[in-house]
Amino acid sequence: MTMNRIVKLAAIFLVASQASANEATLINLIEFPEYGFYGYGWCEVSYRHTSYGRGLQGGFTDRDLRPQLVDEGCYQLGVEEGQSLAARSIESPTCEVDFKQNFNRGLRGEVDYVGNECMSAGYLAGEAALEMGAREALVDVVGERCVDEYARGKTDARAFRMGTPRSSQPEMQCYMTGFDDGERFPNQ
Repeated sequence: MTMNRIVKLAAIFLVASQASANEATLINLIEFPEYGFYGYGWCEVSYRHTSYGRGLQGGFTDRDLRPQLVDEGCYQLGVEEGQSLAARSIESPTCEVDFKQNFNRGLRGEVDYVGNECMSAGYLAGEAALEMGAREALVDVVGERCVDEYARGKTDARAFRMGTPRSSQPEMQCYMTGFDDGERFPNQ
């Protein structure tokens, strides 16, 4: 990592840590010539996680799966990882099956388990699809209970109270996604 990249990364974290939700959204609109300052750590929470996971699936399947609320750097990082995995998977006859099976596990909110990189990528992409489906009210993808739990979580966060999420999956994850969004974007 070059010194320039380290300084850029430090500046982004400093600004982001002191930014309100609206300012953070503006930070994400800044265009950089490369996405090298992004790493998975930056992309593993909230809508950034969804952006990365959707990009991962999009790169693996060669489709544009960009969510409505997107961090473009995380999305592009996911696309690059997905394309790289797709290129490597040509030599693995089970990679596509592993990806699809674990995508469905992630979409159902099941607990992740250790497997090969195709399994891990599929799970992460499914988890991102669940988050996006809850956030965008895609009842046909995640179900009405998930969408309702997302809305309840978001309402609870705006009221500064932590409710009790359902103990069943995927509803618990839908609630927590809504709660997180309600904290990050209280005026949206």
